[in-house]
Amino acid sequence: MPALHILRRKLKLTARLFTIFLVLTLLASAQTTNIKEELQRRFKGKVFLVQGWYQDSELTYNSAGTVMGTPKVGSWAASAVKIRSIKVRRNDFVLKGIRGGMAYDPKTKKFGTLIGDKLEETITIQADPATLTTAQLDALEHAIFTQSAKPDDMPEYWRDFMVHGEQDPKKDSVSKGEVVPGTQSNSQPVYRIGDRVTAPRAHSHDEPEFTEVARQSRYQGTLVLRSVIDDQGIPTQIRIMKALGMGLDAAAVHCAEQWRFDPAKRDNKPVAVIVDIEISFKLY
Repeated sequence: MPALHILRRKLKLTARLFTIFLVLTLLASAQTTNIKEELQRRFKGKVFLVQGWYQDSELTYNSAGTVMGTPKVGSWAASAVKIRSIKVRRNDFVLKGIRGGMAYDPKTKKFGTLIGDKLEETITIQADPATLTTAQLDALEHAIFTQSAKPDDMPEYWRDFMVHGEQDPKKDSVSKGEVVPGTQSNSQPVYRIGDRVTAPRAHSHDEPEFTEVARQSRYQGTLVLRSVIDDQGIPTQIRIMKALGMGLDAAAVHCAEQWRFDPAKRDNKPVAVIVDIEISFKLY
């Protein structure tokens, strides 16, 4: 009889432990379901810009939303991603999507999202989904993504365009007067090309490369940069006058910074001048 009593106690204890295990399992399953539903609501089908303008096809973040490693940094206009699926795992969750960019429409004077279908993106967040609060999810989302780029977050060459919009070089006052008011180069005046001022001549002139998001989307067009070519023939103070988007503007600026010129001359003396540079991106 004592042995039977002990056996019954063991069976009851086992049943209780099993019940506790079952309850915990069901709670964990419910938490997983809830967090997956929340992640689906937040991300699936939505388009974001990746903070930091990271370009790698695989990105990993820690639980504070800090990117791991040293991913390549590109243009904000080539940093869009559309989230297609979410996978919740024990210690992390994974967002899978497609890369794209922001294309400028000269008719509406606005940027719109252009997402291709070939550049896959995988974003892994190393945070235990079951323990995340709404506030923590908010912080992670804001650390990793943004839905719009602000001028203060952009390089200097973008800011006039983003604040004042597209400027038509033909209607601008670039052709009026010999000296450009309010602009200097190495503490010297900047001139406009005219009767007494000859144009600079390029002697090093590489072509900018397409960004992958533009190439995959078959996106092409023409943009205009404005630059001061200093008295050494070096492009400075570059800014965008007419944009394309999709990272092509940044590619054009970075390429133009490497160009070199025989400087403009005024009365046979090298001077700084302001010029407009038209750059076309064409796929053949």
